[in-house]
Amino acid sequence: MSYSYSTTPGTGENMNEKMRLDKYISNRTGKSRKEVKTLLHNGEVLLNAQRCFSPEVKVEIGEDRVEVCGEEIRGDIFD
Repeated sequence: MSYSYSTTPGTGENMNEKMRLDKYISNRTGKSRKEVKTLLHNGEVLLNAQRCFSPEVKVEIGEDRVEVCGEEIRGDIFD
């Protein structure tokens, strides 16, 4: 059986909603936005397999693939 969600399970976010990259990573890792901006500056973030340096880039939730330090970031918001 296949399920279709209009929101990301457990987050309350709409699947095709767009969010700033720094906020998206911060919400899912517990890192501060300042820490995330350092990771971006150092080239540690990939967006759809392309190195990304800008925190302002919009991520399409449920569509875009984000990797930080070689690990894919997805799923629930950090508690």
